[in-house]
Amino acid sequence: MISIPQTSRLSAGVAILISVGALTPNRAVAAPAVSNLGEAPFGPANVSNSDGLWVAGSFQTGPSATTLSSVDLLAQLNSGATTGFSVSLYADNDGTLGGSPASLISLLVGPQPGSAAIYTYTDPASTTLAANTPYWIVAKNSNPAASIFGWSSTFSTADSGLAGWSIFDGSDNSLNSGANWSTVPFVTQFAVNITRVPEAPTWAAAVVLGLMTGCVWRRGSR
Repeated sequence: MISIPQTSRLSAGVAILISVGALTPNRAVAAPAVSNLGEAPFGPANVSNSDGLWVAGSFQTGPSATTLSSVDLLAQLNSGATTGFSVSLYADNDGTLGGSPASLISLLVGPQPGSAAIYTYTDPASTTLAANTPYWIVAKNSNPAASIFGWSSTFSTADSGLAGWSIFDGSDNSLNSGANWSTVPFVTQFAVNITRVPEAPTWAAAVVLGLMTGCVWRRGSR
């Protein structure tokens, strides 16, 4: 029988692990950046088309640029047909948290709210969010049947998330379809999810270390 040197077996094992690692690349995943969905709601802010009522909530990014994946809204249909509701990402008008929505950045894609629940709206543009920058999530209703949707709100100013991220301690309303905005004291409830690439798996390194340790032990015991 042909004897294979221990170092050769070690090298072969390392090569196999490297090959397996190459075939299983890390995949980008959506991860929460900031949220206030855990706060106690007091009632929905109406989003209706009959009077051009739009509702907006603002958040500030952390110290690094990142990619928007989606937002989660606690929303519901108050009355009418379940069509016409939309959610968009807007820039801020003056670059400070608590300004007002300015220009449209991306129209997000998601369901029409029905019963009160958390609904997810994804960003098809995978927008790059600049560091330390405020943005707005704007809810609209274009339904000509004048249905009314509700975006849950809270009086709590607490939120949780990554370092540097925060949600504005208030919301903005527009009574003329975004032409003018005014700040109201309640906070709309939402979460912002960003795209992150997980760190490389450590199992391969652990196995390689185990092989090397075993090789050294066997050589020393001869």
